[in-house]
Amino acid sequence: MLYLLLIQLSILHMYSANRNFKYERSWKLFSYDIDGVKYTNDSDYEYKEGTFQFQNVALEDHEKFLIRQNLIPYNFIDDVIRTIISIPRTRPGIPFTVNYINNFDNEKELVLRPFPNANVGKELISVFTMVEAICSRIWFVDTGYLDIPGIRKQVKPAALLLFNKYEEQPHFRKDIDNAFLHNGITSGLRSLSVDFILPCSESYVYITDDTTRDLIVFSLQDLRFTKISRASNTADSWKFMVPRICREMSTAQNRADYNKNPYLHTRTLDVLCKLTLSVFVDRV
Repeated sequence: MLYLLLIQLSILHMYSANRNFKYERSWKLFSYDIDGVKYTNDSDYEYKEGTFQFQNVALEDHEKFLIRQNLIPYNFIDDVIRTIISIPRTRPGIPFTVNYINNFDNEKELVLRPFPNANVGKELISVFTMVEAICSRIWFVDTGYLDIPGIRKQVKPAALLLFNKYEEQPHFRKDIDNAFLHNGITSGLRSLSVDFILPCSESYVYITDDTTRDLIVFSLQDLRFTKISRASNTADSWKFMVPRICREMSTAQNRADYNKNPYLHTRTLDVLCKLTLSVFVDRV
């Protein structure tokens, strides 16, 4: 067995050594394109037609419009046309928390643009994880919280948002009531996953509250949230197992046409997922 493993590793090494990689692009810092106005350097102000700035006024970092070294991506969603990037506002100088890169740009330096456009993008405060689901949908939670040292504050209520991938306006937005949060803290709403039971209108979204490790479940069909609290803080308490069951089920369903005998595996996961949803979601 060991000899077989060594042979496989040798073949893999030879294959990797013979692969030809094509240079696409590289960058150290992002540039920005906001409605045709390009920023290739840091900027204290946003430039708009018909406005003027006082250039000699000293600003604090949190007052500056763009600090390029603080544009640190957190999450990506990639497809053929564009790459969507979240940059949480945990540092100053971040104009937009959700952005995209046009994959057909010929420029070697990557240029960010606000997602889906500047008017909608400026209403988003701080986004961490994004999830691309079926029906060309993108889900994410806007924490509504500026987590910038020195000016930490809640700008607006946390909200769950749904975008159709190539539309210019959000398809759906629902605020998360403080009753589902610990002392109204929204900064822990960083992780989520999405499961579905066809049709698309029966999607479920699972949001992890990193502050308490509780789970906030949203039913798109019922348009309501349900909070699932851990039974204890011990090592035996559950750790975010609910969505993993359903996510595996959806993967199995997608492979069904290509697997020889998918029924038993898919059916078992289907029962587990629906049972879980029945217990934790349908009972308030």
